[in-house]
Amino acid sequence: MAEFKDRLKPLKEDKKKLLLDLKNKSEYVNEDCYKIIEHEKKMVGFYNKQGELVYSRPIQSQEMQKTIYELQRKAQ
Repeated sequence: MAEFKDRLKPLKEDKKKLLLDLKNKSEYVNEDCYKIIEHEKKMVGFYNKQGELVYSRPIQSQEMQKTIYELQRKAQ
C-alpha cells in the first residue's frame, strides 16, 4: 500500500497545482520581461522574449518624465 501511495503522491500534487491555476484563472511564470513606455498612449506594456504583451497598465506619474532620447526624437 505504501508503494501505491508513493506513486499517487506526484499526481495529487499536479492536480493541486492545476486546480489552483484554474481557480486563479492564471498561471505564474518566471521569465525575463521588457518594459516599454508609450507616452503617446500613456500606457506601459510588459513584453516577454517572444514579443507577446504579457501585462499592460496606465502610466504612473514618475514614469511620465521624458528622457533625453525621447526629446531628441520629437525635435527631429
